[in-house]
Amino acid sequence: MLPQPEYDFGKMCITDNVLFVVLRSGVHLDFDVAQLILSERILLQKGKRIPAVYDVNGITESNKAGRDEFCKTATILSSGLAFLTNGAVSYDISQLLARKISLNIPCKVFDNSTDTNTFLNTVKHQKF
Repeated sequence: MLPQPEYDFGKMCITDNVLFVVLRSGVHLDFDVAQLILSERILLQKGKRIPAVYDVNGITESNKAGRDEFCKTATILSSGLAFLTNGAVSYDISQLLARKISLNIPCKVFDNSTDTNTFLNTVKHQKF
């Protein structure tokens, strides 16, 4: 397995044509963090549209500008999004993001990797 690049916001890698983003503990999802995630993600994806999993357990707070920017940019080069969370704060934020994003691409919130993988397998086989 290739080493996972580390960023100020966490780690990011592509495995089996799925982007995995794991946000580090204590992340504040603001406009700058949302923009940084997008720019690093676009570089890593090299223009390829693939599904993504965001482990958002590290989010401890967010602001409206950050949530809005994330929702606006999360669909770029994404064929589907899954949020993996088991914390109350990250779950609430994920539900809010998923409601906005799911208008454009498949997007759901999960509390376990088994359901996340089932969803991703479905998304990977859809034609857009």
